[in-house]
Amino acid sequence: MFRKILVAVDGSDITGRVLSAAADVSRHYSSDLHLVYVSEKGWSGGNTGKELVMGELSVSERDMVSGFLRELDSGGVRAVIHLSRGHPGEVIISLSEGLGADLVVLGSVGMSRISRMLSGSVSTFVVTHSRAATLVIKP
Repeated sequence: MFRKILVAVDGSDITGRVLSAAADVSRHYSSDLHLVYVSEKGWSGGNTGKELVMGELSVSERDMVSGFLRELDSGGVRAVIHLSRGHPGEVIISLSEGLGADLVVLGSVGMSRISRMLSGSVSTFVVTHSRAATLVIKP
């Protein structure tokens, strides 16, 4: 049913649960798993060359992304990592469509109503705009 799964990771407290859920679904369906980490640092909203190389990430971001891959690998799941810069929701939707993902997995960090009003919710944006099935892991 799910041949390609895109999982959005951000290092928030819920990321471990998001990875675990995505890995379970990936193992069950023998799916290809793709991770996306989006850096908003330096993003201007324009065409700023969204693809990053690992060297452009801070040391803490590099360690975090490497940790995600190690965690999956220790559970017997291989994943491809995609590093991008921009608006997280837009990057996730664009990459999902580009990959032909059947499922997008991401977390909901439980923002307050005011925070969602001011900055928007990535999970709400993805659920609203995704053509693929979307699994939102809540805290």
